[in-house]
Amino acid sequence: MIEDPSFEAGVPSTAWTADSDAGLPVICSYNTCFADVAHDGDWYAWFGGVLLDMEEASLSQDITIAEANSTLRFHLMIDACDSAADYLELLIDDLQVWSVDGASPLCLAPGSFQEIDLSGFNDGESHTLSFHCETFAQNILYSNFFVDALSLPGQPSVCTVDPDFIFADGFESGDVSRWVSPIP
Repeated sequence: MIEDPSFEAGVPSTAWTADSDAGLPVICSYNTCFADVAHDGDWYAWFGGVLLDMEEASLSQDITIAEANSTLRFHLMIDACDSAADYLELLIDDLQVWSVDGASPLCLAPGSFQEIDLSGFNDGESHTLSFHCETFAQNILYSNFFVDALSLPGQPSVCTVDPDFIFADGFESGDVSRWVSPIP
């Protein structure tokens, strides 16, 4: 299970460990990073975007991947590409399972969902999921990699129910005064 898969808890995050050697935020919203690129909600992860300079950034959390699931899905948008040297990779327990670089056909294309095969990690045990990025500004520009809406399709989600809200209409107590019958 992935905690805060769309980064909507904002910052500081208790679910994600973020680091940028340029001192930039990795978890962003329009209000914090001035880019309106969230796929769902208001928050997203931003890797790169440093003009004329190198950056190395990462975002990670420990997750459990159920045996019934072997796919990680996330939304990716690359709206600026400096060179093939710039890359974003996905690591599970420090092993690369996916990567994209600044020469990818995904560069400057509309954002799209990526589906990553996690077979071999779907053992019900804890694993470290990490996005890691390096950008080098080789052509005096920058690359932007935006990640949002992570999921492990087929994995049960966790819901909490507020019984005061769910039963606020009084039906269970017999108070039907707020209920209207459509039959005269």
